[in-house]
Amino acid sequence: MEGKKSIARRLATRSQKLEGAMRRPSQRVLARLKEWDPQYRGQVAAIEMESEEIFLGKDVVEATLKGWEKYPGRTFYFVRIGYPAVHSRHGGLRKQ
Repeated sequence: MEGKKSIARRLATRSQKLEGAMRRPSQRVLARLKEWDPQYRGQVAAIEMESEEIFLGKDVVEATLKGWEKYPGRTFYFVRIGYPAVHSRHGGLRKQ
């Protein structure tokens, strides 16, 4: 059986690892993006999670650079407006 100190140490280490983990944006932010769908469809939105500010760009790089102008070095959550994923993979196996 583990002692209280070892359990506390293990939980503290786990919470430090999760501290920088990415989480999903709030429903309020996602609803705001849905309203933008017809006008900005296909644009990439970079969401700064602490302020919930949104930066738009034609791709991930452009949206990130716009966000870094105001929040240098921060991590962003990306959404392609009107699509289920930011990136898609086309192609597959070639028939021989």
